[in-house]
Amino acid sequence: MKYSPNNITKAIFKALGHKKTRLLVFTAAFGCIGLGQLTSTVYAGESVVVSLNREDVFISKFETGVTYTHDTFNHGSDASAIELSKKHIFDSSQFVNQHLMGFGPGNPNPSDGVYNWSDLDKIMGKHLDGGKTVVLTACCSPSWMKGGAADFKEGLEVAPNEENYEDYADLVAKAVKRYPQIEYVQVWNEMKGFFDSKKNRWNYEGYTELYNLTYKKVKAVRPSVKIGGPYVVTTSNGKDSFYYNSDVGGEWGKFDKRDLAVVTYWLKNKIGADFITIDAKNSNKDKIEKVDLFERDDKFGVLYDWIRNLDNAEYPGAASLPIWCGEWYARGESKTDSNDKLNAVMSSALIKT
Repeated sequence: MKYSPNNITKAIFKALGHKKTRLLVFTAAFGCIGLGQLTSTVYAGESVVVSLNREDVFISKFETGVTYTHDTFNHGSDASAIELSKKHIFDSSQFVNQHLMGFGPGNPNPSDGVYNWSDLDKIMGKHLDGGKTVVLTACCSPSWMKGGAADFKEGLEVAPNEENYEDYADLVAKAVKRYPQIEYVQVWNEMKGFFDSKKNRWNYEGYTELYNLTYKKVKAVRPSVKIGGPYVVTTSNGKDSFYYNSDVGGEWGKFDKRDLAVVTYWLKNKIGADFITIDAKNSNKDKIEKVDLFERDDKFGVLYDWIRNLDNAEYPGAASLPIWCGEWYARGESKTDSNDKLNAVMSSALIKT
């Protein structure tokens, strides 16, 4: 099948198989239609004519964002191409995200009591003043807070020492105070440095301690800033006998229960939060893929449903806090996949997201 904008919906219906389907459609990939009911009876392999009922079912709160990394807009010498890229990015995204340290900016706190804001000053002034909603990802950590580990490269994967959690929270608060355009803070990134190899699980207790200190310090500086976590990678596996499989999954596989434990512990023990942030993708970590690309996209909805169905009394906010994907990946099967195929897969994933 050719995956093109004109038959993308056919591809999605074919993936769903021989059944009557009612979907809520939101498309961003081709900048078309809005939100409506779509109903059709489809048999695998058949052509399909899709008609839309334009009556609103609900107002979608789905929004997109982009992350600045390194020299985001400094590649190549074609100024017109760069400007066109900027326009497409900003026209399609409301949120712009910037890391505190690494992935672009240098160390803003090279030693205790010494600060160097030059990189972030330039970034915040040049790129993050365009009327968009600015997000700070509070990561990564200066060398002196992590026992002398390198600032960058492998050192980016090292978390602050426990005795320096408060120092790090203070640094985040100073950044928020310095840059009034920051409206949201994601605390840390993908649980970097928080895996406990002895227990073979995430040190979610340590992360939540760092999160709570950061939450208190930032709210003290500016209460209006919205803060969220735990920004864990929600991995899954296709192997049925994998020891750490959870009960949450589908035909495509099961989520790793160690990753889900980060979410539940954080929800239960946080002192406050304005949103939940996770990292999600449509592939399995063990590379065992048992269903096609479109069925793999079901992972997104399964994950969100699992969060929403947690006991809100035990896990406050599970039922109501906005869910963010700090990183969202809907990828194809190989580097040779056509753009049409990738667009179809991503559009399917957006619907299920």
